[in-house]
Amino acid sequence: MKENPATDVDRAALKMLPKLGMIPVEVSLPNWPYQALNLILFAEGAAAFEELTLSGGINQLKVQTPDAWPNLFRQARFLSAVDFVQADRFRRKVAEENGANFFTSRFAASALGCATKCSPSATTPASPR
Repeated sequence: MKENPATDVDRAALKMLPKLGMIPVEVSLPNWPYQALNLILFAEGAAAFEELTLSGGINQLKVQTPDAWPNLFRQARFLSAVDFVQADRFRRKVAEENGANFFTSRFAASALGCATKCSPSATTPASPR
């Protein structure tokens, strides 16, 4: 958290945890290809906007660059079912591997790929979330 890509906002949030009764404890995440989970994100997004895509309404959206959502929704219609199943298996593996962090403590994570496990202090009862 002392270097990029962490920001001053991230560092301030981490400093706030003890004031909230949590004790930050550093954890490490496996070095896995988490970007493979994007396939699921794209498929879920395409499913959510299927009617808009199939009706042609998606053509009215302003941004139509190659990496914009409208084009990702169109492309997702051609995703391999086998690849989707493999990505879903990987999602379950990630959930199982990291389950202890989520269910036995409070967990703070940022989109930066940094993670801090926060144990409740002795003075603060853990809330069942």
